[in-house]
Amino acid sequence: MEPLSEQPYDSEPSRPELLVASSEPFNGEPPLSRLVKQYVTPTELFFVRNHSAVPSLDVTQHCVVLNGPGFLEQELSFSVADLFKFEQHTVT
Repeated sequence: MEPLSEQPYDSEPSRPELLVASSEPFNGEPPLSRLVKQYVTPTELFFVRNHSAVPSLDVTQHCVVLNGPGFLEQELSFSVADLFKFEQHTVT
């Protein structure tokens, strides 16, 4: 078995705003002082609870598949490009 060319946590995204509870896997939370500054929590301050490294995906090859008993009559598969074709909505 050949060694991995990259450690699984080498390409983790930077999260400088969060208080780190563990770095591998990453678990962090925003400082309370930042949360009380605004009513809606900004994305960069969302809680992060991981059980593994963030995967590196090739967006030209990756797809999302929806299936399951009682869920759909037939399986649906979407490329990343397909997902960007859907109408976007913001809900608060």
